[in-house]
Amino acid sequence: MVGKVTGSLRLRMTILFGLVVLIGCLVLALVSEFKSTAALEGEAKEAMLKVARQAAETVDSQVRARVYVLEVLANNSIIRGVSAGREAALEEKLSVLREAQKAAEGLGFKEFTVVDREGNGNISNGGKVYVADREYFKTALSGKLCITSTLISKADNSVVFSYNLPIRHHATGEITGVLTGIVDGAKFSELIGAVTYGRTGHALAVDGAGKIIAHKDAERVRAQENIVEQAASNKDLASLAAVVAKMAKGEEGVEGYVLQGQNMLIAYAPVKTTGWSVAVTAPVNEVLERAAGLKWAMLAVSLAIIVLALVLTYVMAKTVAEPLSQAVNYLGQLAEGNFTSRVQEKHLKRNDEIGRLAQAVDRMWTSLREMFLTIREDAQNLAANSEELAASAEEVSATVEEVASTTGEVASMAEKSLENASRTAEESRNVVAVAESGGATVGKTIEKINSIAASAARMGESVQNLGELSARIGNITDVITGIADQTNLLALNAAIEAARAGEQGRGFAVVAEEVRKLAEQSADAAKEIGQLIGQIQSGVEAAVKAMEYGSAEVKDGVELASQAGAALRDIIGAVNKNIGLMEEIIQGARQASEGMQQLSASNEQVTSTIQQVAGATQQLAEIASRLQASVNRFKI
Repeated sequence: MVGKVTGSLRLRMTILFGLVVLIGCLVLALVSEFKSTAALEGEAKEAMLKVARQAAETVDSQVRARVYVLEVLANNSIIRGVSAGREAALEEKLSVLREAQKAAEGLGFKEFTVVDREGNGNISNGGKVYVADREYFKTALSGKLCITSTLISKADNSVVFSYNLPIRHHATGEITGVLTGIVDGAKFSELIGAVTYGRTGHALAVDGAGKIIAHKDAERVRAQENIVEQAASNKDLASLAAVVAKMAKGEEGVEGYVLQGQNMLIAYAPVKTTGWSVAVTAPVNEVLERAAGLKWAMLAVSLAIIVLALVLTYVMAKTVAEPLSQAVNYLGQLAEGNFTSRVQEKHLKRNDEIGRLAQAVDRMWTSLREMFLTIREDAQNLAANSEELAASAEEVSATVEEVASTTGEVASMAEKSLENASRTAEESRNVVAVAESGGATVGKTIEKINSIAASAARMGESVQNLGELSARIGNITDVITGIADQTNLLALNAAIEAARAGEQGRGFAVVAEEVRKLAEQSADAAKEIGQLIGQIQSGVEAAVKAMEYGSAEVKDGVELASQAGAALRDIIGAVNKNIGLMEEIIQGARQASEGMQQLSASNEQVTSTIQQVAGATQQLAEIASRLQASVNRFKI
């Protein structure tokens, strides 16, 4: 999986940077192509316009040179009609024209003609011509220079131009005729045809009406093509005709047009002297051939840059991806719990983002290792403490169970003490009844002294019964005293256990203290009862002795009876007091029983809490065991 991630990252980085470089190169190439094309197109337009201007200036200079020759010839005195102070003859004029023709052949002049005002012309080669109906004749006759467009010569059917100047009389200055110079049109086409641009670019010239007057294709000149007129029937010439119309107006510029589906450029400039216009035209693709070459060169450079960028990107991606791959593998080992190896030192020494990443991973390794070591130690301590806590919980639980058992015994003894105290109170009430009955008997003894013997016998029985009852009461007081002592001891133990139980045993300690106090009171009361019983027993013994001597001391019967009545009254008071003490003992026993019940309930709560603590301790021990097992998975 790591290999796939690394390969994917390397591939993605290569593709990403490759795309960035590709897009950058494409944008740069497009912008460069656009700029270079625009620059080359502007340069080409400027160059073509310059060529057109130079061609127009060349044509204009030739025209002016021809006009100059014609002016010189028109100002010749013989041509103006005077020769050696006399009127010049026609033959003299023709001789001058022939000489001038020879001299001006280099300028394209084929012949000169002298025409009178009626339009009759004599040609330098001896021929004659009539031109009275020609516009150029009429214009020149009016005193203006007239240079015609292309004409078809009637003599040899060639294309010619006609240059015409008025001839003025040598003396009066009046116009006496017209001097005409015929210029070979082929020479003009040769001049224009020699002007080229690129491989197929060429020049042409049109007159003020848009007619072609010079072209590398002489037939088009002979046919006297007019592009503006042809465009009316041929829509393909519309864009070119619009340019030619501007040329005919004497404008200058560079424009594009479409001819037979091909984009063309045309630069044109006027010939100032004649109103003609010279144009240079060429296909756009030829004009921008340099741009195309530059485009291919830029494409080759862009491809080289892209390849180089891809190689460098791959190397850089490998440089970045390999440390990342190692980091991923290392993090995978950490994820599996293997902390035995560290980040390579060479990555830690790097000063770039990879180095900072390696340093961060190394710090993470250190922190995690220290953390797991701490967790391992804490888990071991937790497991040991959990075991100790579980053992302590078991000991506390056993102690609580013992306390509960002891509390149950104390409660049982308290119930028995309550029962015995109740019985003692009941017996004491019986004693009171017996004592009251004895008092009545004493009264009857005083009143019926005669029946003393019988009464003495019955009293002896009563005294014996009283002795038995006193003995039983003594036994009961001994039991009460033992119960009080045991209750006091149990209360002390309960107070000790309550102190060990802490906050939860505070209420139980208070109850135990109250039980202890009641036990002490019960012990004191039992002692008093014992003393009273002792007194009663002493009285009983005295009564028995008295009965033994009753027969001998009948005389003292009344006194003894009185003493017995007083003793019985004392017995009744003591027994009543004993009954009150027994009721207090009963009330204390009830409180002790209730305290034991509360203590038992508290013991049950403590037992439940201890059980919960034991369960939680067991869970804590299991968690500590699992935590220790989890930490042991890590190799540190």
